[in-house]
Amino acid sequence: MTDQQILLKKLLTQRHWQTYSTFCKEYDKAAKKVDPSLQGGWPSRAQLHRWLTGELCRRRVNTDPQATAEI
Repeated sequence: MTDQQILLKKLLTQRHWQTYSTFCKEYDKAAKKVDPSLQGGWPSRAQLHRWLTGELCRRRVNTDPQATAEI
C-alpha cells in the first residue's frame, strides 16, 4: 500500500476535507440526501484513520486467504 495512494485519502484531500470535523460535516450533508437517519453516524476518528492509511485493507488481506491485495 505504500506505493499506492488510498483513493479515499486522495478524494478528501482534493475537496479539502482532511480534518475529522470537516469530514463529519460533509458526511452529514451526504447522509441527509440519502437517508436522514444516517446523520450523526459518521465513523470514529480511529476508523477514519484506518480507512485513510489502508490498514483495514491490509488487515483483511492478512486474515482472509480468499482476499486479494487489490481490495
